[in-house]
Amino acid sequence: MVSKKFNLVSSLLFVLLFAASGINAQDSKLLDKEDMAFLRELTKAVLDSSRILPGQIISKDFGPNNTGGILIRPGGRDAYPSFWIRDYAMSLESGMVNRMEQLHMLQLTAATQCDQTWITRNGSMVPLGAIADHIRIDDGQPIYFPGSYDVAEQGNKQYGMTPPYDDQFFFIHMAYYYIHNTADTKYLRQVINGMRLIDRLETAFRVPPSHKDNHI
Repeated sequence: MVSKKFNLVSSLLFVLLFAASGINAQDSKLLDKEDMAFLRELTKAVLDSSRILPGQIISKDFGPNNTGGILIRPGGRDAYPSFWIRDYAMSLESGMVNRMEQLHMLQLTAATQCDQTWITRNGSMVPLGAIADHIRIDDGQPIYFPGSYDVAEQGNKQYGMTPPYDDQFFFIHMAYYYIHNTADTKYLRQVINGMRLIDRLETAFRVPPSHKDNHI
């Protein structure tokens, strides 16, 4: 039987692994019914503690969640007063994020996509189509680089001179998961800040540089 001291992150990874792979954990005899129920309950508890409700204050150093909907942050308690795209996207396969929550976070991510290449005060470049690393809950401002909550001071040599490349693909995964599970294909034509969602997805896909012969 799974130990009740099982790491929270490990429990989520187990549930996501089975969900993504299509493996029936009980039929494969990897876990018995009680173990799988425990992991699902633990995963639900982790997600519940990671939700930021509208108007909720997470930290005394930041204002409340003013984004107009529920956000899911990387961890619970009084930590992470922002919405991280990659951590949220990796929780989707659990099947425990409802349609309205998905839609809000997808819209917020699309709305904060970089619409014009610019250079930060510290000399880093934010390319057209870049997706935020994280988004502040109080004012909805995107932070494209790790290591800071400061919009003006983001982007320095410590974390690289261009934003992480993975967030573009996590944004695409968020949209794919929403469309796949709701069959709402019309939403791909939804105009967000003057651009259709499908066009934003294509723009995001082109952000990371790649070789012309193999796309790596």
